[in-house]
Amino acid sequence: MLGFTQFDFSIDENKIARLQLNKPEKLNSMPLAFFDEFKEAIEKLVDLQARVLVVSALGKHFSAGIDLAVLSQPDLLANQSEQDKQRLKALIARLQAGFALLPSAPFASLVAVDGLCLGAGLDLVSACDICFATDSARFSIEEINVGLMADLGSLQRLPRRMHQGLVRKMALSGERVSARTLQSAGLVVEIFQNAEVMEEAVLKLASTIAAKEPSAIQASKLALAFNEGKTEAESLSYCAELQAEFLNVSAVQERVRTILKR
Repeated sequence: MLGFTQFDFSIDENKIARLQLNKPEKLNSMPLAFFDEFKEAIEKLVDLQARVLVVSALGKHFSAGIDLAVLSQPDLLANQSEQDKQRLKALIARLQAGFALLPSAPFASLVAVDGLCLGAGLDLVSACDICFATDSARFSIEEINVGLMADLGSLQRLPRRMHQGLVRKMALSGERVSARTLQSAGLVVEIFQNAEVMEEAVLKLASTIAAKEPSAIQASKLALAFNEGKTEAESLSYCAELQAEFLNVSAVQERVRTILKR
């Protein structure tokens, strides 16, 4: 194990790394520290010359997204002055940074989703190369339900990987969508009966990929990314500007208070 507090993290002799969300009692929600540690972990994997990263989670649910305690802090979300907006943009860029490393990382990233995958959880999934899910998995762009635009990557990455109409429906409604629906749309590659069977299959694929020439894996990822239009970095930067400009802080905090009272 390598020293992180927000998730379990390891790499084996075959250069297959595992990052497992480990806060099932909190539905694997993500506090600010999670995003800083995630970025550090991905940078460490590059240094360690990892060949594959497998992302999964302990417990019944993959992730409920960003910890609502983060959204309850008015000083973090303030956007009244120009200084506030610049501070908010810097915070969003900080949260985006780790996930944004995955698409261009020199190793393959596989993600296995069981149960709920909401908000920032889906942002993480969207950044991985290949997504697997159980039949019970449910996904949503949850941010709209607390009065936010999703700003950590889903709006930029999902339209490149699945049907535009479905992305728009998810982004504007906050509805939870089944793994079967996202398989039909092109995001989920394969669906499994349960998490145990899924883990076995994902680790088998990880071993297959790890045995390939690393330079060919990296080149293949670069070639696939080159096919896209605007760079992800450009889109993420614009997303941070939009959030800083349009965020209704009082509405978000009222919705968060309502959710926390349930």
